[in-house]
Amino acid sequence: MAVLTDGQEWGFYLPTAAGSYEDRRLYRLDLLARETEDACKVLERYLSHSRVKSGQSLKDAQQDHQDAKLRAKALETLPRAWKTLVQPADDLLTDLLAEKTEELCGSRPAQEDIETFLSSLRAEQQPRPPLGSSMPPLQPPARRLRVSKAGHAVEILLDGKREQVPNAIEGLARIIEHLARRDQTFLPRLATRAKGTKRHYVAHRREDVYPHRPDLQDQTQQIQGWYIATNLSNPIKQNIVAWACEVAGLRRGKDIDLIVRE
Repeated sequence: MAVLTDGQEWGFYLPTAAGSYEDRRLYRLDLLARETEDACKVLERYLSHSRVKSGQSLKDAQQDHQDAKLRAKALETLPRAWKTLVQPADDLLTDLLAEKTEELCGSRPAQEDIETFLSSLRAEQQPRPPLGSSMPPLQPPARRLRVSKAGHAVEILLDGKREQVPNAIEGLARIIEHLARRDQTFLPRLATRAKGTKRHYVAHRREDVYPHRPDLQDQTQQIQGWYIATNLSNPIKQNIVAWACEVAGLRRGKDIDLIVRE
């Protein structure tokens, strides 16, 4: 690691890293622009005698540099990712937008209106920021935090009784199966109600659940000969539960519900 400083501004570099002069800089610190506590953390992380001697300082610097490169790459890719969602419009995105619009105003927008709206949201390419120029103050040790989906607390309400379930997929299946056992006409009626803009969330044929995504057709749950989509966001799963309550003549939140807490 190399350090270039005039006393006020400190540039930390990895000379053996690939790329240009700017790409090899892992951090830039201006002592007058930063809070004293933040500046101390950076200097201690990279220049503490014990950390330099043990090699931990260099390991952390290399990891920070790699994290900054990945972050810059993700930032550079964001506009392209957004463009693939809005043009042509992704099925899940259009369904979410249609459901939220209907929830807010009581009227569901037409598919062509949704696609026109999403097409107008094309994002412009963002310039890539120089590595280390705008990184947030370091909090040693800087490690990536991984959030597990298992951290979601999921409960279902069946006939007014709460019950914990492992995940929202199993919760949705339990609710649908419970209502289907009570009424043989429930699933055909739910299939008529539970439709997205381009797909059926409940269908007699698996290919009707994901008509344009054969790679997802195995991500279904079969109940009494009907297929239930499972590759859905939690809000859409909860919408299906709301439709199920409508079809069964039950009260959501009182008789039946799917509760997901982050």
